[in-house]
Amino acid sequence: MTEKYIGRDKITTYELEVGKPKKGGEGSVSPVLGRKNRVAKIYKTPTKEHEAKLLQMVGHRRIKWVALPEDVLYDSQGSFRGFTMQNIADSTDLDHVYAYPLPATAVTNQQKIKIARNICAVLGDIHEAEYVIGDFNPGNIGVNTKTGHVVFWDTDSYHVSNIHRCVVCKSGYAAPELLRDKGKTYAEKDFTQETDNFALAVHMFQLLMNGFHPFGGVKHAPGGSTFAPGQGDAGVRQGNYVFDPDWDIPEEAAIPLLETFPLEIAGLFTRAFIDGKKEPKKRPTAYEWYEALGRYDIELVQCRVDSRHQYHSQNGNDCPYCEADRRFSHDEYSEIDDEIAKGKKGQKTEDQTKSAVWCATFSPDGTEILTANADGTIRIWDAELKREQRQLKGHKNGVMSAVFSSDGKKIVTASRDETVRIWDAVSGRELKKLAEDIRFTTAAFSPDGKKIVAASHDDIVLICDVASGKELRQLKGHTDNVWSAHFSPDGKKIATASGHVNVSGSGDVRIWDAESGKELHKLKGHRGFYSVAFSPDGKKIATAGGDNVARIWDVASGKELKKLAGHTDGVWTVAWSRDGKKIVTTSWDNTAKIWDATTGKEVKPLEGHKNTVRHASFSPDGEKVVTASWDGTARIWTLG
Repeated sequence: MTEKYIGRDKITTYELEVGKPKKGGEGSVSPVLGRKNRVAKIYKTPTKEHEAKLLQMVGHRRIKWVALPEDVLYDSQGSFRGFTMQNIADSTDLDHVYAYPLPATAVTNQQKIKIARNICAVLGDIHEAEYVIGDFNPGNIGVNTKTGHVVFWDTDSYHVSNIHRCVVCKSGYAAPELLRDKGKTYAEKDFTQETDNFALAVHMFQLLMNGFHPFGGVKHAPGGSTFAPGQGDAGVRQGNYVFDPDWDIPEEAAIPLLETFPLEIAGLFTRAFIDGKKEPKKRPTAYEWYEALGRYDIELVQCRVDSRHQYHSQNGNDCPYCEADRRFSHDEYSEIDDEIAKGKKGQKTEDQTKSAVWCATFSPDGTEILTANADGTIRIWDAELKREQRQLKGHKNGVMSAVFSSDGKKIVTASRDETVRIWDAVSGRELKKLAEDIRFTTAAFSPDGKKIVAASHDDIVLICDVASGKELRQLKGHTDNVWSAHFSPDGKKIATASGHVNVSGSGDVRIWDAESGKELHKLKGHRGFYSVAFSPDGKKIATAGGDNVARIWDVASGKELKKLAGHTDGVWTVAWSRDGKKIVTTSWDNTAKIWDATTGKEVKPLEGHKNTVRHASFSPDGEKVVTASWDGTARIWTLG
């Protein structure tokens, strides 16, 4: 069966073989008879906007490997119907190249680099022609896996001069600036070459990192990591970049470590996903990626175990892709070692989610333990972590903080789903959302349970009324991420800690008047402050930072009293025992430590976790400590 159409000059005719057209979202694609390597797309519902955009696009210079519109098609009645384009051969969609675990016939790492460079070359030509792709998703890119050639399809969706707009974008490939105004559709937003450069960096990441999405490194599953195309727009909006040093996001086990790549490649990812969030023009261009990948390609060595693996020579004989495969198979982030003895290396929870545990704390009466995970799960356990009592369900992303009120009747949680929530601790029922649309890092009750202080990755500190849910005031002054916020034991002061990970001199601790919001003291000294806690008498505070130490300060004067040195990496959390005699710290060095709060001497190391220990707290009697780790476990330690 054939159909005839005429071109925009009203003279040229095209005969289409429509017996077995290739179906598409907006229409069907059919061969053009008598015209070698030409096909036509016929819209199901052609519009005047389609026609106007295509008329502007045809006549531009051709771009090799890009199926740009060549002529506009009309039916015998003169009604617009579609367009013609090149039929450029390919073998598969780019999505298939991202598959993991690798099939036996998978393209090699070196072939992926060739594909990556070809994508960069084509995008550079597209941008030189003053087009913007907009919906730069893997389904619109065909790949010849033998030659590495790439084909760009769906060009009629391109964003042309902010007049003829791209109206869609696959989740996970839209730059953060396109996601900020949730009230606007893509048709109302301006795609730019910088938004294309964001999506390009996503593709570069997936091609180098076993197909995993750069903003999808939180979820873990029993028995191994789960391949997924990321968490889509929500992950991008919330800043879930797996290698962002300011977020405690454990990357998927199957992602090679960033340090196994040359500094040049790692730096390009930093510019694309961290620097580019605030300044999109800092994102690497297609040309920069093309040149850097060329230099990277020259320095590859062949893995001696797997013929599909080629890696940078700086790693010697240690193939980072083989190591990633081993992590994927054995899931080191959640492996259970049954030989660990209680009291020596800590008793593990039987938590079956195996996602990173961000927080673990005893109830005020010591009869229960509360844990919060990177997958958004909140659980209440018995005091031995042997039996799950109930779950608090509602958060859509990782829960970074979860604490009881002083009477044990309520729980407040802060999540990366941009909410703070209050729960009934007995029933597990959600009572209230106090704040939304802020990337919260922590929340805590006032001693009387009537207020909550909540802090965020956006430098915001809020004080909210528990009964009404209303914001009472903001504490303004921090210019870095705020990681920790607590009321003093008498409720009259608030201490907050802020800083960027491993940035010398960044951040500070501030002490505020809780009623007026006036700043009373500002303390500096750590390389990034991550945690602050008042002593039980309220006269001292302890802080933790990226310089591998904790410190004790006098609240009244702001003078440093003691330095707790012994960790070999940044210190995440600091907490006091209820009697004020001991302090516990946790660290990136996979340990927690107990300290004498008077002398500042280390009393006992708590060793056994297999990844960063994110949080710790004492039991009410001070005889036990519960720790939370990115290795997927919470553990109880008997101090004795």
